[in-house]
Amino acid sequence: MPVATFVMPTYNGAGYIAETVETIRKQSVEDWELVIVDDGSTDSTPLYLYWLQKLDKRVRVVRHKKNQGTVAARNTGIKAARSDLILVIDHDDLCHAYRLKETLRHFKRNPDTDIFHAAWVECSITGEPATEAYKPHRLTKKKFLANQFLFCHSTCAYPKKVALKHPYRLIEGRTDDHVALDDWLTAGLKFRTANKVLCGVRRLPMGQMQEMRAAQGLPPSWRE
Repeated sequence: MPVATFVMPTYNGAGYIAETVETIRKQSVEDWELVIVDDGSTDSTPLYLYWLQKLDKRVRVVRHKKNQGTVAARNTGIKAARSDLILVIDHDDLCHAYRLKETLRHFKRNPDTDIFHAAWVECSITGEPATEAYKPHRLTKKKFLANQFLFCHSTCAYPKKVALKHPYRLIEGRTDDHVALDDWLTAGLKFRTANKVLCGVRRLPMGQMQEMRAAQGLPPSWRE
């Protein structure tokens, strides 16, 4: 059994997924599995994933015949995981080579952790760092409700048993990670953080980051 499972939902991710996968394949700890849930892609993603499984036996692909959304894809991937530890990664983000090593070290030192998350940087479309590191906040329900927190889903890790007990939920108008944070905080789960950068988050023309900037009257970051 692998020491950890990366769970990656994807839908029409052909433009970025190969680079994301390579950052997982280059982890300093090699005993992992990657479960990719293809959520009914209609581009060339299925062809790439077919080739990838032939290339690396640590990769397993689960396919939804029809697009069901990110929430369903995450839950499918978590259920399919063979290890007891889940690492979140989106199909366009980039893992640092020591991400798994640092995550395993954290859980060894803090086995009572329910939700682990760490620092990150924003990257350009080509994957070059575009910001200084964002350090995660220690989350409380009060800070969450006041929208005074920093959290990067693609640095997040949790025991599989926690994810099964608190599956992702869909609430219209809210992102999957925002709903998950609300649920986790309401349930009183134990959060712990690390200030080491474990992930690069791409600035893309479409996506949550640009929606947030537009709502604040800011220009698109992917042009920077």
